[in-house]
Amino acid sequence: MKKIQYGILLVILPLVLAFSYYFSPSKPLSIVKDIGQLPVDAGIIDMNNSITFEGSLYFISRIPEFGAELWKVDKDNNVSLALETIPGRESSGIRILFESENILYVSAKKPGSNTSSVYYLDDPNGEFIELDLGVPIHTGNLKEVDGKYFALTSSNENNVDTIVELNGEGSLLHTITGNENFYSIHDVTYFNNEIYFSFSDGSSHELRKKSAGVVETIYTSDHQISRLIKTTAGIYIVENNYNVTPSSFDLSFLSEDQITPLKSFSHIDTDQILAQGDYLTLLAVPVGSDVQQIWEFNGADIDQLTNYIEGEVWDIRHLTRVSSTLYYYESGVEGEKVKFSDGAGLYDVSTGYEYYEFFGHTRLLELNSKVFIQGNKYQDGQAIPSVSVISNGIATEIISDQEVYDYQPFSMGDKVYVIAKKYNSIIELYEIDTDFGVANSKLVFESQSVDYLAADELNNKIYILNGETAGGQYLLSVIDNYIVNQLTVSSNTGGSYPRQFTALKDKTYFIAEHDELGTTLWESDGHEALLIDAEFNEILNVSPEMLFNVDDHLIYLVKEGSGFNSKFQIWIHKEGSSYRLSQYTFNESELSILNDGVGLYFISGYEGGTRRALWFISPEEARIIEELDGVSNETKLINTPHGIYFTDGFGDSAGLWKLDGMSLIKIEDNGLQFSSSYEREIIWDSQHIYLKQCIDYTTVVYKSDIANGLEAMDIGELSGKNCNDSKYYQLSEEVAVLLSSYETDLYGVWSLKDGVLNRIDSFADVRGEAIAMDSRLYFNAQPADSYRDYLHVYENGVANNLYIESSDGLKVAKVSTEDNSDWIFNKYVGYQLYQYSENGLSEYGVIPDGYDNIHSIIKVGNINFIQASGQYGSNQLIALEESGELTFLNQDQSINFSNNGYYGGSPIGKGHGEWLFMQGCNYIVGCEPYSLSLSKTLLASFNTDKNHYVAGYKVSVDGSLSEMGEADIVEYNWKLVGYEGAQIENNGNAQASIKLPLIEQGTNLTVELEVIDANDNSSTATKEISVEVNQAPEIVISAPASAVEGSVVKLDANASSDKEGEALSFQWSIVEGKNINLNNAHQAIASFTVPDLEEDAVITFKVAVGDTVGNVSVAEVQVSLEKAEGTTNPNPDNGAGDGDSGGGGSTNWLLLLMLASLMMMRFGYHRRRVN
Repeated sequence: MKKIQYGILLVILPLVLAFSYYFSPSKPLSIVKDIGQLPVDAGIIDMNNSITFEGSLYFISRIPEFGAELWKVDKDNNVSLALETIPGRESSGIRILFESENILYVSAKKPGSNTSSVYYLDDPNGEFIELDLGVPIHTGNLKEVDGKYFALTSSNENNVDTIVELNGEGSLLHTITGNENFYSIHDVTYFNNEIYFSFSDGSSHELRKKSAGVVETIYTSDHQISRLIKTTAGIYIVENNYNVTPSSFDLSFLSEDQITPLKSFSHIDTDQILAQGDYLTLLAVPVGSDVQQIWEFNGADIDQLTNYIEGEVWDIRHLTRVSSTLYYYESGVEGEKVKFSDGAGLYDVSTGYEYYEFFGHTRLLELNSKVFIQGNKYQDGQAIPSVSVISNGIATEIISDQEVYDYQPFSMGDKVYVIAKKYNSIIELYEIDTDFGVANSKLVFESQSVDYLAADELNNKIYILNGETAGGQYLLSVIDNYIVNQLTVSSNTGGSYPRQFTALKDKTYFIAEHDELGTTLWESDGHEALLIDAEFNEILNVSPEMLFNVDDHLIYLVKEGSGFNSKFQIWIHKEGSSYRLSQYTFNESELSILNDGVGLYFISGYEGGTRRALWFISPEEARIIEELDGVSNETKLINTPHGIYFTDGFGDSAGLWKLDGMSLIKIEDNGLQFSSSYEREIIWDSQHIYLKQCIDYTTVVYKSDIANGLEAMDIGELSGKNCNDSKYYQLSEEVAVLLSSYETDLYGVWSLKDGVLNRIDSFADVRGEAIAMDSRLYFNAQPADSYRDYLHVYENGVANNLYIESSDGLKVAKVSTEDNSDWIFNKYVGYQLYQYSENGLSEYGVIPDGYDNIHSIIKVGNINFIQASGQYGSNQLIALEESGELTFLNQDQSINFSNNGYYGGSPIGKGHGEWLFMQGCNYIVGCEPYSLSLSKTLLASFNTDKNHYVAGYKVSVDGSLSEMGEADIVEYNWKLVGYEGAQIENNGNAQASIKLPLIEQGTNLTVELEVIDANDNSSTATKEISVEVNQAPEIVISAPASAVEGSVVKLDANASSDKEGEALSFQWSIVEGKNINLNNAHQAIASFTVPDLEEDAVITFKVAVGDTVGNVSVAEVQVSLEKAEGTTNPNPDNGAGDGDSGGGGSTNWLLLLMLASLMMMRFGYHRRRVN
């Protein structure tokens, strides 16, 4: 089994393709900007090919990025790609969706084959798996029997047919071998856990059975057994009997492997065969009659239900059985009727109406074991749509409304619903109570058109088709809890469809669709795209249309309105601003504009003018050169080496004009005749201007001279030849002419140079279109001495046979202007690649079969980029280097390149410098601008060691990822934006570190890198990092509440901590009290010895605890110092009395002192303050 990967990309920015080792642009192909963000409507191509499976809807949809593939709606109404059978933009060959024994199957036709790939899904949360059984599967021969499916395969090589019994991973192959080259399995069925099949091998026709792995023949016939129809009673066999005249279809019944012949028919209506329960019902014409009848078979019992006579009945449809009762529709001389047979007789269903007028739309439907009639009743001279339910031969109307033009009944679980479509664009959903014949309205909404698609009983949802998408698909909606929701494609942001890529000095401009503003103008440096702010962005139906690079300024047309009523404004984008260059509004819907690099020239009417005028537009001005009579706005101006010319007009106004500076000169016509303007063409050589025309179906050429006007040329052998037979091709300094005149049997190539027309060479035939490339003309011709066509090249008076067999897919591109060499792409099987120059022809590589259409060739630098596509969806961007190396840039088909724009315009173009821009489509981002650079552009880029930091820490930065331009990078300038004084170590180098400042609350900060190269070019990159607050240390102090003289006291802050785990520093000091000596004042634990005291005292100590980033916390603690018992103070002025009186005292006083001390310690009589 092969697991199918359908490539939904998880990461799209940047989307990078794999390049070969020899092709390494400085910036690989990647998205410039995902502009479009609107949701994409989900749409369905084929409303008859969808299915609900395990709570999801599977359907076929076409999206520009993927073509037509299999999509699904899950229980949460998310729409996503379920299976991409063909990579790329082409449609898949999905034919059939079906469910069998809790497995969903998809059949998709293989490209270029009559066989199919079959995929299955047995886990709703899993992926589709291709059924890889090693045999070709013909799903056109798919057979369903009681929910079990069989497919047939064949192989002409080894005379083997195979019956595929589909069961997901456990699918089985039943191989049948024939005796001769001509054989086949015609039909297969399944009965009592045994497989029956009809088989022919040219000499015999057999009914065979496979049971327990053994194949045996049940029945042998002289006729082909074309059909096997299974009922619960047995199998009915249809044999095609061509041995009688007229031929017949013989019906037999197989039961317990015994055959019973039943009836022969001259015709069986295959659309009206109903096998249900024990019964087989047919609409057929018996042998010997010309009238079709309804026949009912129950085992070997035969019952002819009808006995029509010729001309009595015209049409019988909708054979429907509920239990033992058969219903059908009948149309004949007595009108339209619904009939039923209960086995005892044939009766009319009583409708209560005069007449049913079906118009081909009325149907009999079996829903939840009840039969409904849906159609038009004819009452009081009016056709009124209605829905009725049949019970006991009586049709009871449930719903009818003359404001409704159609009803659609359907069932979901044990309920029946009806969608009513009204003429006033109102849609109403009813739930039908079939027991009481009542329709209850559940939902009303507005829509132009709605069709029922499917019901999901598991999630109680109804899928409908609600209008059409822009691509002609049906819009998909869901009714969920009686609310209508338009479904959109999940994860798809929509497309902006960029086009009109136009390069200036250091920017490329293009037009794209913006979600809110519509058609807008953008600029890009190749890395990013920015929206151009212009007044028209906010104005409805006003949008940029055409872009031009005029003297390194962007001049563009802005269109007002649409269609033939549209008008144009002229705008310029200059020094970062866009504004109108001219206040005139031009009246034409289309303009032919010539850009000679200095200015724009065009002919148009204008607001306030009475005639059309020739206009000149430059970055500085918009001016009229001259007003004209009798010319059209579609006049094409031609820039030649001899100046700008145009020809237009009719009658007396017809002529040839030359633009001389800002003056217009009309060339004297000297009375010569002019054809219609669209049949004229201006051509030239190094000396002259010529006007080629088609007059009376033949070509005439006038030579132009400013002084003497026009004169008719003698074109010799080309004179009088049909215009379609002679084709003129403009080369750099001459005109080449190819003639294919079947009337005069004259074929050849001519040269028009220096006013003279000369034949260069003759051929047996000249075929197809030719390609002019500078001084050369490439064309296909058959030499006089050959029976084959070869590619020839004409240049400088000589036509050379290149001996390349001709094809219809010739393409030519320039290799180098230095040696005037060309690439030749000759289509045969794929494209064979040649290079032609003055040195001759060289053969190179091959663009393989599968890329049979080259849409465009764009040269950027020394590389030609080829946009190609294949028949089955593959599309490719190919880089062709001067060496002939071919690099396929879209190997995995992850980007789909459009060969034409959804909104028109060119979706690929050369950008500024050595940039290539194009429209690329992808399922995630839609159709968006992509770019690729060949030049070495200085580009700043860097990494940080982390994305999340704590304030006060260092950020390690590495700018070595920066890309060098044409010169080496000489300086790396780092900055923390908004904190100019931030400490930066190793600034100026690729690797550096930046110390983050302390902040009061968490925030995002921006790191910036500017790189400067030796040519003083610079590039800047930024990155945002998140920074959280650095918490100050938490102080915990341990110290005694009191101490006596001579004792050592420890002040312990060692239990202090820092949330960030940083190393701590300590500083102890005395805030208040006796001055003593502190030991280890810079340590976590400080100490001191209590000195001799004159009296008890209290000292307040302070500790400052700091972390490594500069956060400091402060706390205080008090210690009471006490005199030791029995000591005296030698100082008489200490308030204790005489020096010898302090040494005694009674024992009672000593006990009281000890008790007081204990009380002070017990109740913490000391002071501690923490900041």
